[in-house]
Amino acid sequence: MKKVLFIDHKFHEHTKSSRFFVELLKRRFHVSEIFVDPHLAHQVELFSQLDSHDIVVVWQMDFLASAFCAYGKPTVVIPMYDGSNSMPDIHWALLKRAKFINFSLALHERTRLLGCESYLAKYFVEPCPADQRAKFETIDVFFWQRRPDHGINLRYVEKMLGSCCDRFHLHNAPDIDLGYQSDLTNLETGKLTVSKWLPSKQAYSDLLSNYNVFVCPRVAEGIGVAMLEAMSRGMIVIAHDQPTHSEYISNWVNGILFNVHAEPSEINFREEASRIGYSAWKTAEHGYRQWTLQSDEILDFIETAEPHDAVEIDHHWYAKQLGMNFGFGQIYYEQFLEKMAHNLLPLAGGTFDDLALLVGDYKAEFIQSHVPSVQSPDYTLNISQEDCAFLDKGWSSFEPFGYRWVEGTYATLRFSGLVPEHAAYLTFSSKSITIPEENQFISIDFNGKRILSARISSHEFQDFKIRIPGKLFATANFVEIRLLQSAHPDGDSRSLSACFSDFKFEVETP
Repeated sequence: MKKVLFIDHKFHEHTKSSRFFVELLKRRFHVSEIFVDPHLAHQVELFSQLDSHDIVVVWQMDFLASAFCAYGKPTVVIPMYDGSNSMPDIHWALLKRAKFINFSLALHERTRLLGCESYLAKYFVEPCPADQRAKFETIDVFFWQRRPDHGINLRYVEKMLGSCCDRFHLHNAPDIDLGYQSDLTNLETGKLTVSKWLPSKQAYSDLLSNYNVFVCPRVAEGIGVAMLEAMSRGMIVIAHDQPTHSEYISNWVNGILFNVHAEPSEINFREEASRIGYSAWKTAEHGYRQWTLQSDEILDFIETAEPHDAVEIDHHWYAKQLGMNFGFGQIYYEQFLEKMAHNLLPLAGGTFDDLALLVGDYKAEFIQSHVPSVQSPDYTLNISQEDCAFLDKGWSSFEPFGYRWVEGTYATLRFSGLVPEHAAYLTFSSKSITIPEENQFISIDFNGKRILSARISSHEFQDFKIRIPGKLFATANFVEIRLLQSAHPDGDSRSLSACFSDFKFEVETP
């Protein structure tokens, strides 16, 4: 029996909304679970268990998935529409080695058209027996106020349903407690009841059984398990017109869709209630039969995920950078992927056309044309020269001494124009700033791969010669230099760590 490492959002450890899928996996696999807070993902050691598992299944945390693809691990990604719909194309293109299970038609089409392998699944909760379906002698509304900050709040729902309902229950249990204050003044005394987080799923189910109308609490869903639970009872579901709501509900047929961005208007469905509720229950009945048929296909799809050759980068560093930049915000995440694009081409196919798919034609041309090219036959990054074009970040201003300092402890270089068939030797000299106990260390990464870790002295320049395999070179190359410490020289306001001569490449001949 194969072993699956299931990586999930920390919030689901509490809500159990992915539990149905974990139980499905356990029918065929041994399953280990890791719950990750997306804001702290860079602090989680994700690779310690990889080698002891056969397949990685990433639920919603798809911003981490390219790290597992780069490692070469068979990877199955299950994105959620509400969390990943706004992701840029480069996010999906870097996951072409993965297999996708999409619970949203919109995401299924997007990933499929970008060249990814996707299986479209449609989950349903087992419907209740026919004699236990919701009845509609009265109109009794259940509203779980989960994200009032997104506009679907008590005030909005009250304007839609307050005058036409007989009872109204507010389950005031937000995903994120932002201190939102509910205005209850317009609902009659005795009409409104309120609850907060309940002690168990059964307690929630028992409470829900007293109502026949369910208002979906969020603008969009990944699957919408709460919505599907309501449909399985024959309740009328009222939801914002966006996936996945709109992929399950046909307006005024088996539910009602509204637009939260428009002014709320009263919805009166009392005369249609029994028909709509019955249609919702029939939808669940048919859908659940289809879901049970899909289950074995889904397990087969996961089991046949294949390994790939690892991409030559520092995988631990890359995973932490993914988590850190995503935690800063999507724009930082996208910029990081664009910066790494030329190193990650194998994940998307490996050609310049694939780079264009990753970042767009314009950005690809920009990357290719704006990374300066080294010239044969000497292939020198002339960092000691005043007008050096290869300097990127972290370097001091020009000084006429034949070397250049790193300000701080991190500096980068970029260059193109050298792709050796076999290998190339990188030579340079370096000397540390004077620091206590001569405790200075240098590390150099070439296109994400560590090529040097060494101690350097402050007494004299040390010469380095490093052999770099040809397979590490790319159309555009990125060199990262890290030092352990920096210091302020006497009379100098700068914090300096080490100085370097020009970097020279010598192509190895077979």
